[in-house]
Amino acid sequence: MPHCFLGCVAAVAALSAYPEEIWNDGAVNSVFDIDVNAAGGLFYGATGATGLVVWTTANVGVNGAVGRLDTLGMASRVVVVGDVAFLVDSVMGVAIVDVSAPAKPVLLGSYEDLDVKEIAVSADGTFLYALRSNSVITVDVSSPASPALLATKPLTSPTALCASPTTPTLYVSDATAEILLLNMSSPSSPTPLGTISSSGNTITTMTASGNTVYLGAKGSLILVDVTNPAVPVKTAGLPLSVDVMGISAAGTTIYMVVSLSSTEETFLKVVDVSTPAKPVEVGSTPVGLREASAVGIIGTTAYVACKDRGVKVVSVADKANMTEVGEYPGGYFGTFDVAVSANRAFLARYRGLFTYDITNPATAVQVASDTSIYAYKASVDGNTLAVADMTDLVVYDVSGGVPVLLGKMPFSTDGVSVKLMGSTAYAADDDGLKIYDLKAMKMVGSLAVASVAAVDVANTTAYLACGSSGTVVVDVSKTDGQHCVRC
Repeated sequence: MPHCFLGCVAAVAALSAYPEEIWNDGAVNSVFDIDVNAAGGLFYGATGATGLVVWTTANVGVNGAVGRLDTLGMASRVVVVGDVAFLVDSVMGVAIVDVSAPAKPVLLGSYEDLDVKEIAVSADGTFLYALRSNSVITVDVSSPASPALLATKPLTSPTALCASPTTPTLYVSDATAEILLLNMSSPSSPTPLGTISSSGNTITTMTASGNTVYLGAKGSLILVDVTNPAVPVKTAGLPLSVDVMGISAAGTTIYMVVSLSSTEETFLKVVDVSTPAKPVEVGSTPVGLREASAVGIIGTTAYVACKDRGVKVVSVADKANMTEVGEYPGGYFGTFDVAVSANRAFLARYRGLFTYDITNPATAVQVASDTSIYAYKASVDGNTLAVADMTDLVVYDVSGGVPVLLGKMPFSTDGVSVKLMGSTAYAADDDGLKIYDLKAMKMVGSLAVASVAAVDVANTTAYLACGSSGTVVVDVSKTDGQHCVRC
């Protein structure tokens, strides 16, 4: 049966035999990795608990998500070849997804190996290469519904890999600080071609372009000429005061996301490699704290995967003066609650309150957000919206379609529920029931009740869901300063 995953808002066709999702708000958890389709103006994200997400570059922002597929576990890596995306997932192993229709990704199959850490794919999309704890494996994925293991090559704690875009060659680094070149022309029996030392540097990421492999390491960028795979040659090393987390090549330019270990700040750095023997850093810009993990390039724009901050969009037209021009938000940890009034939907999320215009439910558009709160529950009545966040009951005027803050009233502990009736709000925090007069903007009553999870009100009676303690019924027709009368 079609269904709607946690974190989405679905409009239901009233006459359908089954509920049908016709819109998804595009909220994602954390973006760990991305891959790009420059020609199609699309990029793809491995977004943790929210699986695979497809974004369009034509619409920057929360409305830029055009498709998604929620995998069973935590999605951490993504590689796209043609119309197929390969996704490392903590429960499925490697999910294989048809993305020919970006709005509706379709699961084709999966290779169920939960030890897979990193992946690469052959240029024709026929073979999957995957790093395990102590080996690199080759999997035939020509029939996605039934992937078949072809070969296993033991390695000492491999750290990174990439596939040549032009030849059947695989590049793999391991804990011995050695880079191994493998001839994959016979996938069932990979043959070593040559090796080269990384001079003691631990390789964290790599990419190949033309006859050069670019190795991102802790403290350096290393260039290796693989024109003769049997005799790879280190052409240059660029010392860095940072650790390279992700790397992408575009012509004679290398883009890296790096981390400064002393402060955990992350940056987007640009290196000119037009003279391979003398790579030169030509630009750097900060992209957050403990966040950047991968980067993709489309034209003069960099898309940086920033984990809980989503995807940051950076103009690299002027590499010496790069500027952030937008973002695709992340870090929602699910949508906890939704309140709907007329043509507006108010979504309560960990990252704040988000307002959508749902005049056309199939093309709902975000029109406002308040990221200064940690919204958990929401209730709307007429032109007033009340939101329970971690510390306050937050009250808004929504008469104009966009929430306008009226005021906040503190909870004793974390807010867990709210029910709005006229100018009275019935809220619950960890200490029990609270009653607020929204005209006077003050609390007018309370009752200590343990383990309240939700509150609802009918006429002059409040019903409190209290977990294992059952349901507590409260007469709220009278208040006396600090308490209500329990039924």
